[in-house]
Amino acid sequence: MITWKHKPSKGAVMQYASLFLFAVILGQIVFSGFIPIKNLAIRATENIAGIIGVAGTVAPNEYNQLATQFEQKDKDLAQRELAISTREQALFSGNDRITLYVLFGMTGFLLILLLLNFYLDWKRGKLIEMATTSHHDELTTRL
Repeated sequence: MITWKHKPSKGAVMQYASLFLFAVILGQIVFSGFIPIKNLAIRATENIAGIIGVAGTVAPNEYNQLATQFEQKDKDLAQRELAISTREQALFSGNDRITLYVLFGMTGFLLILLLLNFYLDWKRGKLIEMATTSHHDELTTRL
């Protein structure tokens, strides 16, 4: 049995127990992926950076204006590329459906041919058995 030299009060024990329970629950939430640690660290860094932020401007000159024009053209090209890719995907999706139907049709046709082959082989095998068993005791000669 454990004996305490200086037994803690019930209030202190309850505080430590509640703190321990809170830490366990928080640990379960964090390690389960509900609150990713990476996102918490990024948000904390952004908050600190927002508090300590420094602002500065540069007077407009020809280089700044060219850079702004290049950025605008880059955005326009990205939008055009996105529009073209969505159109291509729409075209390919229609062709993919047709290709799928053709493949299913060809597969079905080959399955029918395979089953027909097995049926005809079985039928021919029965005919050969009947032909050999009907003349079983007869004398045959080759000419």
